[in-house]
Amino acid sequence: MWLPNPAVGIIDQNGSKSIIVTIAEQGNVYCWGQNGNMLSNFPITLIGLESKFNSPLIADIDQDDDLELVISSNSSEGSIFAFNFDGSPVVGWPLRVKSFSTPHISDHYCPVKL
Repeated sequence: MWLPNPAVGIIDQNGSKSIIVTIAEQGNVYCWGQNGNMLSNFPITLIGLESKFNSPLIADIDQDDDLELVISSNSSEGSIFAFNFDGSPVVGWPLRVKSFSTPHISDHYCPVKL
């Protein structure tokens, strides 16, 4: 079984780290808190999730000051999914890219004049 790298981040208001793992064979996304307990509303089951090599990403993609979970699928559908950490999908997602995709998220804000 292939497992992508987990994502680790502070995703809720209590300030403790959580671990996010995707297991493609089961089509599930799991999220455990720092205490080892699974977060409520997880696992999330995605029909057609085939993310054997793509790691989950954590970022604020909708500018609401809360972090979201981004997961790509290597299926023939080529979708990129995004979820709030209450398990609800982010408005406007999934994105259908219809090809293999490996998302990358970065903040290109540079306050210093180069």
